[in-house]
Amino acid sequence: MWNITPAKQPATIFILSLSLCPMATLSNDLGDFDRKIGPVEVSGHTLLSINGAPTENIRVYASRNNKLLPIPFQIDQKNAADDWVWTTIPDNGKKQIPVPEGEDSDVLLTRSKDLTVDDQDPQSTPVFDSNDVLVFMARDVGNRHATAPNKPGTVVVELEISDPQKRSRGWVYIVHYASNPPVLTKQRYVTYQESRRRVVAPDYELTYSPEHSVMLVELKVKGASILERSRISGKVKAGMGPFATTMEFDERAIDGYDAGYINGPVRVIKRSVDHVKIGAGMRSPDVNCDHYYYPWHAEIPMLFSMRFPVKGVEMLAASRYRKDVFSQARIPQMTESISIGSGQSNVNRLAGRKDATWLGLYGDRLAVVTRIKIPESIGDDFSIEPYLAHDSGQALEAGYFIQTRPDIRKGEHVLHSVILILADSDAKDMTLRTSNLLDNKLRAEAKVLQ
Repeated sequence: MWNITPAKQPATIFILSLSLCPMATLSNDLGDFDRKIGPVEVSGHTLLSINGAPTENIRVYASRNNKLLPIPFQIDQKNAADDWVWTTIPDNGKKQIPVPEGEDSDVLLTRSKDLTVDDQDPQSTPVFDSNDVLVFMARDVGNRHATAPNKPGTVVVELEISDPQKRSRGWVYIVHYASNPPVLTKQRYVTYQESRRRVVAPDYELTYSPEHSVMLVELKVKGASILERSRISGKVKAGMGPFATTMEFDERAIDGYDAGYINGPVRVIKRSVDHVKIGAGMRSPDVNCDHYYYPWHAEIPMLFSMRFPVKGVEMLAASRYRKDVFSQARIPQMTESISIGSGQSNVNRLAGRKDATWLGLYGDRLAVVTRIKIPESIGDDFSIEPYLAHDSGQALEAGYFIQTRPDIRKGEHVLHSVILILADSDAKDMTLRTSNLLDNKLRAEAKVLQ
């Protein structure tokens, strides 16, 4: 028996074993998992048997053809406050860390370092805690496998992944080595290039403006640029009592900086700290906006600050796509697609489709589906209408018109725009794929093998 002590509580780890050569099959259980694009997120609460294990000694495998093969994964750590521990603090993020008057110049660097270290880890050695998250992709789930007792001091956890709707399942194996773990797979799904403010994934690249923290300036799919620009425009109603005025704003009113990021290989998490310039010298408080980037989709936040003296906000968040990229559009309530290539319209072709939070755009071997994700706690505070229009140059502009409803509760509200990007010839199930990402989360059940 071998004991290790995690940061929060002792845990007894049994001597287990793993062979990376072909092994006997535990049963004829073959994975029938057909979910490919979604992530599987497993909290440390599910993997208590490896709590306290050094993260560098953890590996994840899938069984294929009776062999255990390494798959890409990452462990995203959280600190005692249950907030992300960043792997990197950008230079502009370091400048924003406040240093109280009278403290020396080393305080800034010390605090920057503290944000990249889990305060629950002993002696700053990264270990897997109960509030950390292990992430891998659903497409990498494999078959069921058995182990052979040939490596003492190893902990093996069989993780059964299931789809609650289709009753399909698959397996992965999480292994904690006492020492000298095998090399990691070199495969990466996503990477963040800080100097270019760019996320690179298998099918797409997203690039952000160097001046405006949340503005997308380029979207490439399979190397081809499909975006002319993204834009935000809207109005803020502000005042006191019966006295109110309306002020217009656009993307230039949104300001902020990148506070930190976690750089793959399965997902990128990037935090921007943003505020909105309301006008007349007023601005909203800074709000943390966490961006999540996966191999085939992204969740990008939208900030609504409802502090005094703001009474209401209406906003159009849209992307302007290059000519001839898409030929059809659809929202779930429609029985037939809208043809984009014929005619032109400078008005919203989806006007009146209130609360339709899905919009799919389809082209030749290309599909982009967007959805506005509203937290349940504020679902009654917003009205959403999809937006689709052409200009005289036949460029397509698509997005959402969002309004706050009367008597919206005060505070900072963050919505997420979810973008699913696929470059394949069959896009007919795009809505289902996007729905699965948000509404049909995969389940994970752990079993320690002895």
